[in-house]
Amino acid sequence: MKNKEFSLQSYTLLPDDINQNPSVYIPKGEAFRLHADSSRHAENILIILKDSRWHLVNADIVKTNARIPGLWHASLYEGVLKSGRTFFLPITYPRGEGHDNWYWSMMEIVPKAQKHWITVESDSDNKCYRARIERISERPQWKKQSFESLIEEAFEDRVIDTNSQHLKDLKLTKSCRRTVTVVEEF
Repeated sequence: MKNKEFSLQSYTLLPDDINQNPSVYIPKGEAFRLHADSSRHAENILIILKDSRWHLVNADIVKTNARIPGLWHASLYEGVLKSGRTFFLPITYPRGEGHDNWYWSMMEIVPKAQKHWITVESDSDNKCYRARIERISERPQWKKQSFESLIEEAFEDRVIDTNSQHLKDLKLTKSCRRTVTVVEEF
């Protein structure tokens, strides 16, 4: 028994009409730009990759000597895709596990992406990223919102703080800090 007429139009929306929160990822194979204004990126951000998505980690958790497996220090750069969608590019700092090439290759890409539309691809053989400058003449359309409010939207349900459900899911351990007493022998 139908109460009203079904219309597929009610379930149709153009991608430009969707109000999507910014994503946090490396857009491989998609043309993008990075914001050139230094106030539109952040340094020494604590993040963790959990369930294939980046989560923001409150520094107070780390300050209490908790060890979080998979914790990264990172820079976050505001970017925009050719489609107009805002995203944040996470660049994790090297920590000695063969990550140096990935880090330095992305850091070389940043200034290019601040001036030109680029496309990035992974080069697994050389453990680095490769960028190609695209021939796109249109200017990027940046959001007018503050950087912090965009970050808040991007990590909307993925913030790990002392009251977070995500915190309970992590396997935290206390840091071991040994005190060594040196005794001189006579």
